[in-house]
Amino acid sequence: MVSSCVVGGCTNRSNSVSTRRDFIILHQVPADEGTRKKWDKRINRQPNHISSMKIYKVCSDHFNDSDYVASDFLRYQTMGYDKRMKLRLRPESLPNTDPETGGLRLYLGSGFISDESNIPTTKRRRINRRLLDSMDSFSSNINTSQYPYTVNEASHESSSALDNSDPINSVLDDYEIELRSEFGYVPSSSDTFPETDLDSLYDFLKISSYTQTEDQYFVSEHLDHETLESDDGEWFDCDDMCSLDPDYTPLEGNTNSRLEKGYFETNDPENKKDSRKPLSNFLWVLVSVEHLLTLFKWCPDCGSSVQVLNSYSSGFSTTIKYKCSGTIPHTTLWHSSPVFHRRYQLNILFTSVLSMCGVGYSAIRSVFDTMKIPIISERRYYHITRSWLNPVVYNFYIPLRDATIDRLKTLKDVVLSGDGQFDSPGHCAKYCVYTAMDHATGAIVDFSITQKGIHHEELERAGCRELLKKLIGKGISMFSLVTDRHSGIKAMIRDDEVFSKIKHYFDIWHLAKNLSKKLRELVKLKRNKSLLPWKQAIVNHFWFSCRSSGGDKDKLVETFHSFLLHVTNAHFWTRKTFSRLRGDQLYPSFTKIFKCAHKKIQKKHLRRGPWIKRTTQTFKDLFAIVTKKDFVEDIKHCATFLHTGALENFHSVRLKYLPKRIAFTRETTAIRSMLVAIETNTNLKSPSHDSNMKKYARYSKQSGAWTLRNKRRKKNYCFRHEILGIISRNVQNNQKLKVDMTEYVPEDIPANIAAQPRPSMEDLVNKHRSRMTVAQNSDP
Repeated sequence: MVSSCVVGGCTNRSNSVSTRRDFIILHQVPADEGTRKKWDKRINRQPNHISSMKIYKVCSDHFNDSDYVASDFLRYQTMGYDKRMKLRLRPESLPNTDPETGGLRLYLGSGFISDESNIPTTKRRRINRRLLDSMDSFSSNINTSQYPYTVNEASHESSSALDNSDPINSVLDDYEIELRSEFGYVPSSSDTFPETDLDSLYDFLKISSYTQTEDQYFVSEHLDHETLESDDGEWFDCDDMCSLDPDYTPLEGNTNSRLEKGYFETNDPENKKDSRKPLSNFLWVLVSVEHLLTLFKWCPDCGSSVQVLNSYSSGFSTTIKYKCSGTIPHTTLWHSSPVFHRRYQLNILFTSVLSMCGVGYSAIRSVFDTMKIPIISERRYYHITRSWLNPVVYNFYIPLRDATIDRLKTLKDVVLSGDGQFDSPGHCAKYCVYTAMDHATGAIVDFSITQKGIHHEELERAGCRELLKKLIGKGISMFSLVTDRHSGIKAMIRDDEVFSKIKHYFDIWHLAKNLSKKLRELVKLKRNKSLLPWKQAIVNHFWFSCRSSGGDKDKLVETFHSFLLHVTNAHFWTRKTFSRLRGDQLYPSFTKIFKCAHKKIQKKHLRRGPWIKRTTQTFKDLFAIVTKKDFVEDIKHCATFLHTGALENFHSVRLKYLPKRIAFTRETTAIRSMLVAIETNTNLKSPSHDSNMKKYARYSKQSGAWTLRNKRRKKNYCFRHEILGIISRNVQNNQKLKVDMTEYVPEDIPANIAAQPRPSMEDLVNKHRSRMTVAQNSDP
């Protein structure tokens, strides 16, 4: 059955020959009621005729290339048309017709062509074909499948939508002159815009007119107008976004600048705001070299043509030397960065930012070399860091440190957490940074750096000694110190009279980890399989004992040892409970705890529980582990129920600035440690922070269970902007700061950590032997 196009005035049928393309397709009206109403306005039929038709079809001549699904139309352009080929319309596509006449919405000069009866048929077809081919060429260069705008069905008056200052009018006026010279058609003064809704053709024409390809340059070459490009390559005019986006609001300030516009809506469900942002929000941008040089065709001062004499990069900055051929010829240097006292500001600021963010030179060099972006030399990079960044960071950190120490002086019960971190994994470390943190607030008090070759004792112990002496010298003499289970630090604080006023405690987690490790090794033995159900319960009981002791060391030990009776199904006891295991020595002895803390156990559990008999070797092995003298003494250091978890988190942040796979100098180690301390102290948590945080579930591979975690909050990095502002002012004023960092970087640092002097290269070459070298005179 032969079908025909329903649009009034159109005579195309399924077997007709198209004036636009090499095919005719009749597209059926969509079943969606809202979309059909939009189609009904575009077919030039009376309302009673439309209501009488259940379905109707519109031919492909009334649709642009952009109205088709991109993949389908690309297949047509590549392979040609075949009757079996599917060319589907996009869901939002509408017939490109005039609501009043049903003719194609072709815009020439001051209005649409609504009356073509006076134009000869041949000329009219040539005009239509010329315009439509131009529109199709526009659409082929734009990925309309990602076009973020939809047709605004709200009414727009043509007089306000387009005026004499509209760049589209100027473009199409030029196009009108071109058509007049070719076809002899002059639109009448009565050809004006119909007072109807702006359809997709006009919106599409306004956007596509900014395409920068050569074959469409007849449009864009007339535009003296600013445009923007989105992430998906679409060009649009900033001034016209107010008519496309109902939520558009310009920013306050200079209204002449298109860069001070607001954000634009997008269809992306994950990001409600478009990625396009005003350039006024930023200080620096990346520009292609090819596009940058195209700006130097005309002099920015007088508008005359210019000749680029030389262009080169210096670090991260670029300089272009050009000569103007105007009335007054002159040669000018253009810099991509402000220059102060013969220094590029961008080189100094960008280098400082990289170091402040913990980005190493080798990493940024790899990125820039891959992208063919100029980069500063390594020697210059570290010179700028030492000269401009390090003094500012030091002056920024010292007041924060002194304020924290002054606050602790006014407190009575001060608890500090202490722990050390080495600069490399394994036993080949050169530096150890020992840090002290206020346990109550999580603020970093201070740190010390110890270096191998200078100290003749273990580095962590030496770092703790130096830091404690520094804090005592600054007025903090009486405080409690919580560390990991370090026997050297325990002996140092116990035996040294300088630290006699310091109360030393152990982190609970380290003791619980050690206990869990011993139980895990014990359960591996075949005879101790009955201990497996008790393994985690014993560790949990240790945490309960530390929390319920209330600072009483004897009560802590007795509460923890009470599980030895619980596992044997004994829940009440006397002082002589373990006399048979230790002979006449009553150990463990109970003077404060004589029963279990749990509720009464039901009889069925008493009969069927996984109880362990005292006469078995399993119980004796367990008894020997938990009653070992050193272990019991260390348990007493956990009576206050303190831990160093916040300090361990601080060390994980330090790895971002000081990764262990990269070697740093002592000065860089000190400066980056200060940056981590500044970041931590400017993002301190409130006492009720953990209770108010949002939670999320996380699966633990180690335990094989789901656990509840706190969602991390976004950190505040305003201190980086403050440091960068100080550096910028110093560069402008040519002021290099000089600070005394001997407190953290002493002057008498040895050149290396070697115990012997460096031999000559000649001696090393003569003594060198390689296992991979094959002897020349060796037999086969």
